[in-house]
Amino acid sequence: MGLTTYEAKLYLALLEGATTPRDASIKSGVPLPRIYDVVKMLEVKGFVVQEPEGWYRPLPPRAVAASVLAKIEEDARKQASLVSDVIRDIEKIVETRQVEQGLTHLRGIYSLVSVAVEISTESRFIYFTAFKAVKRARELARSIMSSLADLLPYKEIRILVKEGADVPQEDLDLLYNMGIKVKETPCVYMDMMVADKALLIGFVVGDDVYGLRIPGEDLVKEMKSQLDIIWETCSHNIGEARGES
Repeated sequence: MGLTTYEAKLYLALLEGATTPRDASIKSGVPLPRIYDVVKMLEVKGFVVQEPEGWYRPLPPRAVAASVLAKIEEDARKQASLVSDVIRDIEKIVETRQVEQGLTHLRGIYSLVSVAVEISTESRFIYFTAFKAVKRARELARSIMSSLADLLPYKEIRILVKEGADVPQEDLDLLYNMGIKVKETPCVYMDMMVADKALLIGFVVGDDVYGLRIPGEDLVKEMKSQLDIIWETCSHNIGEARGES
């Protein structure tokens, strides 16, 4: 429902009848100094309202669910519209540049690794997004990182994974130690690599992996600007966050 652990625990404590900040802290396990910050976030998210005397009353779960569902539907419409716009932009650029710059079709994980390394070697800034092919993306990422080990200090690499993806802690630790940041977002809908001058998109069909390399600085610039926006909306590096827990 879009709540952090502290927010969920405090909301349940309020439903159970916590009527003061101290009582809410005891019932929820949220540290007292954090109570007001957490309850304010619950207010912003539509889970509680402030009473005239200053403390907060929880809204009924059914009312909250209606609000959450409305937000999910709104976000889904926005995300679907964003994906459609991106696809249309890609199609326009591919149509005008396909012959001139060489659109490349790829098949097999090793072909994707080779092309990804080729692109990465010539790039300073790289985004990876992992959506459907999380396990295959792990193989791809490990192969690329090992091939670029001596060049990594001179590159900025960011990885966006689909929210809820089960990324093993050992992979997060490896990437974190390499200085590569990983964030989760609900706004990832492709397995993709965006580098300085080319875009690489991966597809999984059954047991096969296919790819599409699309050159073009204009396309890359637009895609990078979209990913920058998504990156800034993500709260933390999940490698760091899980490592601290």
